[in-house]
Amino acid sequence: MLFAHAGLVLAVAAGLQSEPPASWATVATLAVVGAGYVLYRWLTGWTPALLVAAAAGSLAVLAANATLGQGYGPAAAELLVLAAAYGLAAEVARDDGLRAGLRAGMAVQALVPVLFVQLPASGAAAALLTATALLALTAWRVRTPAWLLLAGGAFAVAWYWLGRAVLPPRPASQAALALLLSPLPVLLGGLGLGLRATLGLRWAWPPYVVAGAVGLVVLALAGPDVGLAGRALLAYAAVGYAAAAVERSPVGLGLAVLGGGTGLALALNGADAPSVWVLLALAGLAVCVYVVGRLAWIGARPALEAHVALGLAGSAATALAGFALTDAARRGAPEALLAGVPVLALAGLLVTEARLRPLAALDQAAVVAASLASYFAARYLGATNPQWYVAAPGLALLGVGLVLARGLVAMVATAAGAVLLMGTTTAQAFGDAGWAYTAWLVAEAVTAVLVGIAARSRVLVVAGAAAVGASGLRALFVLVQQGLLFVAFGAAAIFLLGLGATLAALRDRVRGPLGTAWRDW
Repeated sequence: MLFAHAGLVLAVAAGLQSEPPASWATVATLAVVGAGYVLYRWLTGWTPALLVAAAAGSLAVLAANATLGQGYGPAAAELLVLAAAYGLAAEVARDDGLRAGLRAGMAVQALVPVLFVQLPASGAAAALLTATALLALTAWRVRTPAWLLLAGGAFAVAWYWLGRAVLPPRPASQAALALLLSPLPVLLGGLGLGLRATLGLRWAWPPYVVAGAVGLVVLALAGPDVGLAGRALLAYAAVGYAAAAVERSPVGLGLAVLGGGTGLALALNGADAPSVWVLLALAGLAVCVYVVGRLAWIGARPALEAHVALGLAGSAATALAGFALTDAARRGAPEALLAGVPVLALAGLLVTEARLRPLAALDQAAVVAASLASYFAARYLGATNPQWYVAAPGLALLGVGLVLARGLVAMVATAAGAVLLMGTTTAQAFGDAGWAYTAWLVAEAVTAVLVGIAARSRVLVVAGAAAVGASGLRALFVLVQQGLLFVAFGAAAIFLLGLGATLAALRDRVRGPLGTAWRDW
């Protein structure tokens, strides 16, 4: 039998090597081979022989088409008819191997027209839509959703040809192709949602996969066109959010929200929107995500937490981004005030979350966040002195640290506030030739020491003492530069003696908690 199979292979090879390869001799050879394998199956009962006969029959039909010079259109129609015949034969086949082989042959012949780029647009669209229907019908008949991957691929190519046939002609470009394909992922995603609602996730995932693949192609092709990429990503994020909501997947919801934010930013940038309006739109989206999580996902804790985390994180990111806006640095510019809105929005979300948790730390974080808005008010008013920028945040951090009183967070907040306030003044004192900033530093330092003693804050006392030392050192430098070294030492001695005498005299006269703290220190 091996020699018989080898002889048939040689006969086919000889027919293909004839001049021209597609001739009636080739057709006759393939037909004889097919008939021979049918006879072989009848005599021996070897079922795979029918697959060989079917393949030979298909090749004979295509060879006859080429011999007659009918072109790609009739060839596509013949392939689809052959694919349908294979499908019908698989329905009546009793052998599992034969049935699987016939369906594989049906898939190959249904997909071959994808390669026929010489077809007219309308003809290619019709052929591939028919192939899509055959593959989808097969998926339903064999109850195997994976066949929908093939159907989705054929439909994606059919969509391209359908657009070419229906829409007005446009110059060929990546952006034009991206625009043509951009609605397809939304359509496939909607189909997946419909299948999910009627047949379950088992039938929905193939359209989701094809939609994701086509979406990536669209975003890659639309790279230079930022606006198109943003609008497409925004639409895809909406469909993705709906799919993730049906599955109650926190990861899917988070990715959809991030995709929506990115798409919104790209779309607005593509429309040449001012940077501050892009920032406000993203801040609004973050607030909406937070509100939706709190109102719509009450019964699903993981999804609720994902929305809350993304809302707070997005609001914090937009608040920080406002400090990088160059338009917000101009005096009297409306952008300077608008850039502070995301900061206040973040503070509002933190206050709201503190009421719902409840967590005192969120209230304290809200105070610090709200204080940062003073930066934009100072910019709007045209303030140039750094004191205007650090006053509110520094005081807010000191207040938080003193309220907490104990713990690492209290120490860090107090130290940060002290550095912002007295560190800024120290830098200005050493950079200024006069006495104004040095005197202000002394006032801040003494106040810090007294408040630190009253509040029992060692960090604030140490910071105040360090500022006293820095102010004294700066005063000494000024006096030395002016040739008044004896005055410097004399003034320092008198100041220290006076301070010590005052503290000793008042130690027993001050009553209440302040007096107790004073005596302990």
